[in-house]
Amino acid sequence: MISWNKVFKSKYLKASHLDADVTTVQVKDVKEELVGQPPELKAVVYFIGMEEGLILNKTNATALRTPFGDNEQRWVGKTVQLHKRQEMFRGEVHVVIRIVIPEASKAGDAKRARTNSESDDDFPGFDDAPAPGDSDAPQDGEAAVV
Repeated sequence: MISWNKVFKSKYLKASHLDADVTTVQVKDVKEELVGQPPELKAVVYFIGMEEGLILNKTNATALRTPFGDNEQRWVGKTVQLHKRQEMFRGEVHVVIRIVIPEASKAGDAKRARTNSESDDDFPGFDDAPAPGDSDAPQDGEAAVV
């Protein structure tokens, strides 16, 4: 059987290039490139072991920016999953790639990002008061130290 993805090689990653419904990869690089006709400036993410880059749409860019931050160079080396999904677009079903961050990566990177670059004041509703039952919490009759 002819491998049409090899015959009609593309510079950019498509869902049809992925063999499995979920592919785990590591980010190798993120670049800005002129894509399409007429050319438009787009962000393209490259993965270790893959020649083709994935043109980032807003959904996939947000999937990377949320846990890893806006500085795309901090995404390099991060482990992500590429999920093939069927989604509606303009009334038609298309097979698309969605970037999903594995839970282990989310927890570790979100904690590091918060520790390194954000204060508690950046989180609406964050309360410095100790949780009930916390050994440092003031006991009845004690004044809270603020």
